[in-house]
Amino acid sequence: MWLQKINDYHEKNELNLDFSFELHQCVYIKELLKDNFIFELDNEKKILIKKDKKTISNEELFYWWQFTRFNELFKEEKDIFDEFNKLKHKINKASSKIKNPEMKNTDTDKEKLEKQNIITENKVKMEKLNNHLKVEADKSNQQINSLKNFRLMIPNFVLFERLLINIKIILMNS
Repeated sequence: MWLQKINDYHEKNELNLDFSFELHQCVYIKELLKDNFIFELDNEKKILIKKDKKTISNEELFYWWQFTRFNELFKEEKDIFDEFNKLKHKINKASSKIKNPEMKNTDTDKEKLEKQNIITENKVKMEKLNNHLKVEADKSNQQINSLKNFRLMIPNFVLFERLLINIKIILMNS
């Protein structure tokens, strides 16, 4: 769920964002949260946070941010890690079934050639399996890091309040 939102944002994003800038980070977070929360300004320019058409407090959103979102992201990271480990186990099992024939001094030239061909084919198979595992490891690491980076954003209430101020600035200027 979150990984899809993050990937969708990166694919569709036309802004060049630098997360070392507060408002850039805020645009990113606000966009990722848009399916869960709506941020608006009232007539007095106070920020309103709505979930399912009901206005919620900053503290309720912070609680959601610290627990619900955190746990959803952590679970998604764990699922990706578990899927990779299943694949790794499968590949290791397949690799262990690949057996090379034993070369003997008594083998004829034809037998030696056949065995050498089998060894070469097995080596290619092992390389393919290892390359596939490396590609999947890189992919799952990238996915886990994307989720982890989002999970670790805004770790305390002071920064969270700052985020809400920045959302207000964005709303006032959009």
